[in-house]
Amino acid sequence: GEHGHTTNNQTDPGENDTEPDDEDQHDSDKAYFEYAQNNFVRIRIFYPDVSISIVTQTSSYELSNFIAEFGGATDLLMGLSFFTVFQLFEIFIAYMAYKCCKKRNEEQKSDFNNV
Repeated sequence: GEHGHTTNNQTDPGENDTEPDDEDQHDSDKAYFEYAQNNFVRIRIFYPDVSISIVTQTSSYELSNFIAEFGGATDLLMGLSFFTVFQLFEIFIAYMAYKCCKKRNEEQKSDFNNV
């Protein structure tokens, strides 16, 4: 050949920017597929039931129930205490009546003995 001039069958990188042919694309796809097949895992998840469960949370003791129960207990205790107070009052009255009657009987006996 000529001096100073070489022939090269390779093309410049920016000179021929065309799409790769179908064979190159096929080899590239094949390489990606092999990479994916060797490096990825397929997981299949099966659900035993497709239904949805909805769970709701409610308080078992509402404020109104608490007030009602508290009022009932207080009423019971107050009723018992009133009953006790009235019982003590009755015992006191009975004791006073007994004392009065005993005193009156003693006076009558002394009056009877003096006659």
